[in-house]
Amino acid sequence: MCFSACLVIALSVSEAAYGQGEKAGPRLDADFSQAPLAERRDLARAAREAPLAEHFRGVRAALSDPDAEVRVELLGLCAALDLTDAESALRLALFRGLAQDDEALSVRRAALMSLAGLDSSEAARALADLVLELAPSERAQAAREQVSFARGRELAFDTVRDSFASPRAMQALPSDVLTVLFSVYGTTLAERPGGGDLALERAPFVLGLTHNQPMLRAAAAAALDDCLLRLRELERSSRAARLLEALANDGVEARAILYLRLRSALAEGGGNPEEVIAQARDLRRTRGGPDTWIAQRWRFRALYLEGMALLALDRTGEARELFSRAGDLQDGLLEARVDLAGQGGAIEQRDLLHERSLLVFARAFAKQSGGTPARDLGLLEDLRLAHELQLEAQLVATAGDAPIFASLGTLYDSQLGPYQLIFALRPHAAWPPSRCLELESALGRGLASVSAREVPGFNAFADLPDRVRDPLLDSRRRTLLGEIAVAEVQALQRRIDALHRRMDGGGDDAALENEAIQLALGLRMRAQDLREKSLEQRFFDLRMVAALALRHCGGLRREGDTEACRALAAGFVAELDQGNLPAQYPWAVRLVAQGHLLLGGTWSDDDEAQEAETEMLAALELFKGLETYYKDRGAPAAAAQATASMADALVSLAVNANVKQRDAEAALAYFERAFSLQEDDFMRILLACYRARSGRVEEAHALLAEIPVSPRGYYNLACTYALLGEGTRALELLAQDFRENRRSPAALARQQAWARADPDLASLRGDARFESLTEIAPEAGTGER
Repeated sequence: MCFSACLVIALSVSEAAYGQGEKAGPRLDADFSQAPLAERRDLARAAREAPLAEHFRGVRAALSDPDAEVRVELLGLCAALDLTDAESALRLALFRGLAQDDEALSVRRAALMSLAGLDSSEAARALADLVLELAPSERAQAAREQVSFARGRELAFDTVRDSFASPRAMQALPSDVLTVLFSVYGTTLAERPGGGDLALERAPFVLGLTHNQPMLRAAAAAALDDCLLRLRELERSSRAARLLEALANDGVEARAILYLRLRSALAEGGGNPEEVIAQARDLRRTRGGPDTWIAQRWRFRALYLEGMALLALDRTGEARELFSRAGDLQDGLLEARVDLAGQGGAIEQRDLLHERSLLVFARAFAKQSGGTPARDLGLLEDLRLAHELQLEAQLVATAGDAPIFASLGTLYDSQLGPYQLIFALRPHAAWPPSRCLELESALGRGLASVSAREVPGFNAFADLPDRVRDPLLDSRRRTLLGEIAVAEVQALQRRIDALHRRMDGGGDDAALENEAIQLALGLRMRAQDLREKSLEQRFFDLRMVAALALRHCGGLRREGDTEACRALAAGFVAELDQGNLPAQYPWAVRLVAQGHLLLGGTWSDDDEAQEAETEMLAALELFKGLETYYKDRGAPAAAAQATASMADALVSLAVNANVKQRDAEAALAYFERAFSLQEDDFMRILLACYRARSGRVEEAHALLAEIPVSPRGYYNLACTYALLGEGTRALELLAQDFRENRRSPAALARQQAWARADPDLASLRGDARFESLTEIAPEAGTGER
């Protein structure tokens, strides 16, 4: 079934289900087991779409149904029921038992997903136990479910920490399970007060970075990157510095610590790039052993970061010279072909090719910022080469069974890329937001000009050589795409072979055979596509669209240029729709939904509340369909991401209803739906605001006492304190928001105008401090046209 059909079913089945749901209850209690198979499936599916608490007794009995599909549907129904505490405990035990003992792999996986769907501390503990208790082949699935919700992530953090507490503890979990749990360790550590101060909490980094398993080394490095990134987002630079100092004292290699410090300093911005240059030269001189392949790689990184610091100072000529020297070093590294040494080598070679692609992209970035016209053929050749290197990295990863990069988005998502290091959190003096946006737009056009399919929204330059403008007309890139397609088929075959070896070794034959059958179906489809479809028809089976246009839209909106933002976002959505991509690929649905949410935001900014609500509701429905799609396919992480996006859309709807439509009742309804989906610190701030708005002062104060103050929450905390009548504290937080979060005149003016109209700040109007704080400078404007 194609993705569009699945999504239509997900969005429309509830209409039929609500008509049958009440009938399904008695059948579950009485003669459900006597009904024909097709009817049992229909009834179970209908009851799942219209859950009633009285279904619980019947579900418990019906879960012994001989049909696995019926049991899966009933698990979904049971997870959705609103039960008493005693019944909830029974349900938890039921799910746990099925996850361990059911004969069907599909049911065991559905039971794990149902546990995660309960989103309770008890469910988190049950999943943490199952990670240790299940058969080795199913522990990773339990781990994926555990990290899909907040309470589970907290326990996953504890498991990773405890797993590195001693040599014996490190043997308790297989590497694939620890890799899954590691994926949330860094972010969770950053969000914990004082996280990283204890040696026990740092041990997973210290030991993981030197682990003998390549998969775990990569996971530890990614977790440390995530931790530093999250600390930067939370504006906790002193904590990041303290963590790196402690890791150095713990024995993490000096070069690694210095490298992370330099990268963080550039990404943080607001400092002195000259200091980064001096320390990058120190890194280049730090040998740390013989002149090996590893030492050469450190010198490459030092040259690259020094070049980036020069770019931050707008010394583009010097930066380009260093990038050239770094490229010579990297050529030697790539010639070593470490990918021939197995999966660990494939990961290393993939990363080298990715870094080479970033280096070429940085060279184009430097040319552009130095005044080279955006349409210059030499600059576009650099961007074409960056794309070619991305394809090489994807091929190496696919052939070596390593995680793949399949989008040009990695050029601007990477923490080593110029987007992260030059377009810094606090702008470098030479790079005000207006200049960043101008260059981002030019590079977007450039990337669209070398692979238009992958970069929708931007207008590609016309009349370019075929080999530059289209990967399928470029012999080298076309060859790489064809080789990637073949490598994907071979990778599927290797997975099937590995499953059969496990079955021959005495594994759970029924479960493994079912998984092998599913993989074989996928292999058959891919092999058939390889024979019968052209590369053009299969392009988006191999590559994903980069959301650079949406990123650029966000910058335009922050600067108050809602008209340009709206035009770009609408063009982006239209291109994806015209290519029929949302009907085939879930990632395209997610991007279209994000586009609608951005469009809604621009309409709300421009006081067009009804248009805003229409776009936001469109986004919400798409995210809802994605959540159902991923849940039905046993993809907890993707389902959790869709759920979080639903919460974001509902918060946007609540803000639009409150501030623009002045409909407090609708705002509360939207927010309560959002809070039921996601209960993090930001949502608790909003809950405190709603409690204050409804006069529930004590509840609001109780919530505020538990919430850490961070830059993301300044504005809504100001609203909350204003509603509570604490004007001075509200003004302090409002000033902090304006000072720290609105870093250009246009962005500040836009937020000042918003604050003047915000009903939550009504108690501050007339206060001279508020009037002064929200007075828009004549030269700033509000970005309106």
